[in-house]
Amino acid sequence: MNKKGFFYRVYDLYVDGFRRMTLGRVLWAVVIVKLVVVLVVLKLLFFPDFIGRHAAKGNESEFVARQLTEDRPLPVPPSVTTTPNSSEGCYHPKPLLPEGGDNETISCRPF
Repeated sequence: MNKKGFFYRVYDLYVDGFRRMTLGRVLWAVVIVKLVVVLVVLKLLFFPDFIGRHAAKGNESEFVARQLTEDRPLPVPPSVTTTPNSSEGCYHPKPLLPEGGDNETISCRPF
């Protein structure tokens, strides 16, 4: 390798720096151990094997496809409010017209 090349000098800088470290080695070891512990704990506590528990062996892909394509009621967006005096399950969009406009023509629609 060309000892005067840019990449060699960058590589040599890092290798020499890590070689001469004393306290830095201990700190890097602590950082790596903490990272491993945190990732293992997060995996065990917050990412359970949901598909493995709910899908039959060999049918995991069908389970995921069914969960993604299953019809579910859509959540009501924040821009939609219930009308006063309307039957339950009937939603009315907030008027987009300025006051005094023809807001009465907006009909109630079921969700």
